[in-house]
Amino acid sequence: MFRRSSERYVTLQEYIPARERQAVERVLVSVIVPVEPSKSFVDRLSQDLIEEARRQQSTQQRNADQTLRFFGIFGGLVSVVGGLILWLVLRQERNPEQAQQQPFRGQGPSAMPRSA
Repeated sequence: MFRRSSERYVTLQEYIPARERQAVERVLVSVIVPVEPSKSFVDRLSQDLIEEARRQQSTQQRNADQTLRFFGIFGGLVSVVGGLILWLVLRQERNPEQAQQQPFRGQGPSAMPRSA
């Protein structure tokens, strides 16, 4: 369960089986006397619900942005690695003898064997 900034309203359960819900409704209707809530309570509840909806929407938007950012970075890295692999494969196909003979390091003029 997640932590709420306001602890005034608590959701006890998201789903209640139909038989249990009907039994609870019958008991509540027989025991509780109907009361008209005050205007201030209704207004405050309305404001709290709107604030909670905004908070949830903001959180969902932030999570979506982070997910898109992650996949963008990941896709870029995969693209770079794929391009590098493709370049190496094409290079080896063009010059198979030269690619096997030359090491990756020390390919400059100083790496050439000196003749005596």
